[in-house]
Formats: sequence, structure tokens, C-alpha cells
Amino acid sequence: MDLTPIKTRGKRRRLDESPAASSIKRVKTKPKSKRDAKPTLEAKVSILEKKLPLEVMEQIFWLSSNCNLPRASPLIGRLLSGRSTLQMIFIRAFEPTWDAEWDVHGMGTGRGIVGDPSFQSEVLECSWATIDLILECWVIFVRRRAQKYEAQKKTGEESLHFFHWVSSLDRNFTKSERVNCLLNPQKMTQLFHGDYAAFRRAEHQETPEPSGHPFLIEPLMTSYIHVHRYTRIPDSLFAPPWNEDSLQKLFWLLRSGAQLADDQTWELTLQAFHHAVPLELPDNGQVNLTIVRMLALLEVFEEWPKHILSQERSRIDHSSMPIEGGWKKYILLKLEGRDASNPSPYPR
Repeated sequence: MDLTPIKTRGKRRRLDESPAASSIKRVKTKPKSKRDAKPTLEAKVSILEKKLPLEVMEQIFWLSSNCNLPRASPLIGRLLSGRSTLQMIFIRAFEPTWDAEWDVHGMGTGRGIVGDPSFQSEVLECSWATIDLILECWVIFVRRRAQKYEAQKKTGEESLHFFHWVSSLDRNFTKSERVNCLLNPQKMTQLFHGDYAAFRRAEHQETPEPSGHPFLIEPLMTSYIHVHRYTRIPDSLFAPPWNEDSLQKLFWLLRSGAQLADDQTWELTLQAFHHAVPLELPDNGQVNLTIVRMLALLEVFEEWPKHILSQERSRIDHSSMPIEGGWKKYILLKLEGRDASNPSPYPR
């Protein structure tokens, strides 16, 4: 009985040798019919997404005042994520307030009551509502006003909106420069960045007494009302990490007359203060003076319970905070309620 030859990998067969017989019989399988094939799931696309033009979708977005519409589907989200679309939805939210507060200056009960605070708050919560987009929208709005200004030929009219927020800068800001800013809307962003730089400049000094008067470093909060008085400041702006974008956005809101909402209690601001003035490792001594000063502008320390104020004063007074000059004293004075910041644009 002959042995069954086994085919080995790498071993060549001689010419006079017959090929090895396969010991495994292959079973012929019938090809699967289309009915037996497993159906693949296809993403369902509604007729609205297939047929509706982008222009109509944008109009629905703007008129509905619903920031959740882009979250309805990935396709709608992509369609409504264009820069111009986002600019228009932001302008639609804030334009009523901007129109009503144009050329208005000073405190009063009738300020900041035009517009939809819920819509404005919802827009500000969106991640795309950055300070860059906000300033772009303001430039677009001012450009429209500039066109009306030139059409009506009001060459002698002044606008208090073009005063710097920090009062010390107003002395060198003449009427002709204000008119030039109106005719050149791009300079409106320079006003904001100038105010922000002036606000931050005091933090680089050894003492918060740049003008000879004790702690006279806070701006006047009566020049701009760009948000409804009940528009909510996003909670995310009170939590770290803080970068230039979030700091400038919070500064823009304070500069625009924003106040804390009723449900934003002292616990929220106390937590923000702890993040800004940490005394525990690994952040010991890394004081964020910008946040502390903006909390002071919001007058949050006046809303804290007395025992919390006492605890915070003791915590800071017995710490070795490595901050320059009189800034430790500045924080303690704020916690004592002395040298209160400038009044809110709305009477309490």
C-alpha cells in the first residue's frame, strides 16, 4: 500500500512525480440571494433636509430664535454653522437692545428693557459665541448705523457710545474722533480692546493706586448698555480654565451692563473666587486679579453671608500670597465692603 504524499511548504516536486491528492473535499456553496443578504442601515434623511434650500433654512433659524435647531441633525448643523449665519443670529438676538440704547447715556429705570433676555442668554451659552464673533457683529451693526448717519447728514451729532468705558481715557477722546469712529466701524473694535487693555494695565502695577486716589481703578458702568438687564451671564465664564477669549467675553458683558441672574447665587461666585485666589497646592499663589476685579464690579461680595466674608478675610489675611504691592490689601478691602465698586447702571 502506497503512502499518501503530503505537500510541504517550500519543497519542490520532481517532474516525474504526480501532484498530491487533496484530502479535504471542498463543498460547493450556493451564492446567497439578495433576500438572504443582511440589510445595511442607511441614515435617514428627512425631506426637509433634502429639499429645503440653505436660504430658507437660515430664515427658519433666524425667525425661530431657537439655538437648538442646528442640533436637530448633523446635516442641519453643518448647514447652519457658517460664519455669516452665526453672525446674523447673534445680531438678531442683540439688535433690539443695541437699537434702543443707541445714543443713550447714564443710569435709569428705563434702560436695558428692550430685547429678549432668554434668547440673548441662549446665544451667549453657545460655544461659537466667542468675543471675536461678538465684535464682528458689533462692527456690522455700527456699519449699518453709519450708513444711516451719512444718509441723514447729521454731521454735528455726537454719540456717547464712542466714549471709552474707562473714564480716564475720555479726556483725550474728542468729538471729531468719535465721529470718525462712527464713519469707520472697524475702529469700534479698537475701542473695546483699548478699554480692555486699560482695565488690565492696573494689574501690572505694584500698587492699585495709579491716580493718587485710593484704589480708584474701576471704570464707570454707565456708558454702554448692550444686553438686556435680565440677560444671564454664562456660568462657564466663572469657572477655570480662563483664557483671553473667556476673560474678554466676561469683560464685554460687564462693559455692556450685564448683571448676575437671580439663580446665580453667592455659592457660584464664591467658587469662582476660590479658583481665582487659591491658597492650596498646586495653585497656591496663582491669583487671577482680573477675575477678582470683575467679581468686584458685579458687587458679588455684598451678597455673601457675613460668616463667609469673615472666613475669606481670615483665609487671605493669614496667607503668604506672592502678589505685588497693595493688591492683597485691595482684596481684603473688597471683602470688607469698603471702597465699593462703581454703581450698577440699574438702580437696586
